[in-house]
Amino acid sequence: MWQGKMKHKDNLGFEDTVEDGEVQWMTAGSGIIHEEQLPASERMLGVQLWLNLPAKDKMTKPAYRSIKRDQIPEVELEGGRLRILAGSYDGQQGVQGTISLLTIMILR
Repeated sequence: MWQGKMKHKDNLGFEDTVEDGEVQWMTAGSGIIHEEQLPASERMLGVQLWLNLPAKDKMTKPAYRSIKRDQIPEVELEGGRLRILAGSYDGQQGVQGTISLLTIMILR
């Protein structure tokens, strides 16, 4: 979530709200029924990235994780900062889910 809020709630008991600069990580796996609510805000800007699990992982246990701002490592770069959401860069490790298929970094 770049700016705004999004509330997640599901049938497994996970419930949380992500806000400016935070991330939610969900693995659907063998099934998870979820809903997302967008509370009223002056501006909402975010992105969702959905990845198809490999066939061997389709029935994996569902999971949800809320990643708060202070859990996202940042690397200073010339002209900006790099926030590492998943994977690693320059010795800094991002969040590791049960299934990680890519490296995600945001340059600011």
